[in-house]
Amino acid sequence: MKSASTAKTILSSTLPRIQTGVLNSHSILSSTSSSRPPRHFQIHSDAISRTLNRTYYSASTSPSTPARPSRTTPLTPLHHYHHSSSSTSTMSTSTSIPPFPTGPPPLPPGKDKHHIVVLEGIHAPTPTFSFPHTITIHQNSTPSQIASRIRDATIAISCVVPITPSDMDQAPHLGVLAVMAVGISWVDKADCARRGVTVTKCPAGNVDAVGEHFLTLYFAARKRVVQVHNTLATTSDWPQKGTLTKLWPNGPPRGAGQEKLGILGYGTLGTRVEKLARAVGFAEVVVAERKGAKEVRTGRVSFEEVLATCTVIVLTLPKEDDTVDLISEKELKTMQQDALIINIARGGIVNEVALAKALREGWIAGAAVDVLETEPAGVGTSPLLPDMSKPEAVAVPNLTVSSHIAWFTQSTIVRYQELLKQGIEGWVNGTLREAEDKVDKTVVVHQGRIWS
Repeated sequence: MKSASTAKTILSSTLPRIQTGVLNSHSILSSTSSSRPPRHFQIHSDAISRTLNRTYYSASTSPSTPARPSRTTPLTPLHHYHHSSSSTSTMSTSTSIPPFPTGPPPLPPGKDKHHIVVLEGIHAPTPTFSFPHTITIHQNSTPSQIASRIRDATIAISCVVPITPSDMDQAPHLGVLAVMAVGISWVDKADCARRGVTVTKCPAGNVDAVGEHFLTLYFAARKRVVQVHNTLATTSDWPQKGTLTKLWPNGPPRGAGQEKLGILGYGTLGTRVEKLARAVGFAEVVVAERKGAKEVRTGRVSFEEVLATCTVIVLTLPKEDDTVDLISEKELKTMQQDALIINIARGGIVNEVALAKALREGWIAGAAVDVLETEPAGVGTSPLLPDMSKPEAVAVPNLTVSSHIAWFTQSTIVRYQELLKQGIEGWVNGTLREAEDKVDKTVVVHQGRIWS
């Protein structure tokens, strides 16, 4: 390691090339001898007066806010735990992420062990960790409670309750955000990257359970199980009429052997759904191309053709900016009248106002969803769940709803615990980065870089 005076000299020579940034001494020294070409990165700022006493360096901030980086964009990391809320800028420089290997991150000044804060212990037991730590477990947390609860955390564990940039502003020692879930659409990955906060998740931890739930919702919707149950529980229609087959006014429903399934989203979950659908005897299974794609890849069918020709549509894709309201009134009107739509992805991908209208007006035969735009949900929180005590309310027919419970099986709990432990202990031990351009499968953001 070079002396402090040498490091300050390097800093002085580096500052003219930077308008805003955080560079640890290891990154700067490595960059001076690197033969790699310049790479773009986004950088986070902190006060120089604080950082000169540590092993990282920074410059003044820029008022610009960076665009979301690509998944391979390296960002200068923070190997410490103190971060600020300063805005950032994008620039080109010869500095890249730290060379491999990098080793464990240091503890915050004055701390001799990590402090873990669990924000949603209600969902599953927290695994036992093998490193020195203290832990606080909250069974549930509201958004307004997050900032105060993670204030002293080096490790925060959440599930569906978001930890926002403003929350992180109040948590100067936060080093890792571990999400005990597969979907992480609420995580601001670019913001975590610029702060140097590692993000981990539980990839494919629930794929078997959610795939099975697709079959649950499909059969429940096509067989109208909920409607039949409610009719039996609240009326005497069966003994009086002798049959309840008239709950299908257009005649008998399709069986699996008459169905054409269209899959929107062909990742781990989509491929699992395909396998299960073929196993139970769906007549045909096709995979949709991306909406608006100029070319249709081999093995795919255009988005528009899938909606127009399939009798069952299932959504298994992540919620991103370009998938919000992917299915709305226009798309629902192109579907067959006896078609079903099943959402096991995320609420908001199917526009709920449009879906309620489609079901009331009979554009499609039915829908089944495990996810809603506003969760937790109840009477009056969604267009799909109107408050029937109000005189203007109109029921939504042929709808089956479950409470984001598709993931909930014994095997999922075990797998989530394993993956959560793997990601957090890998960060503590400095082993998440497995090679120069490879990280552990739980990693989303690490060392200032968005990996997935």
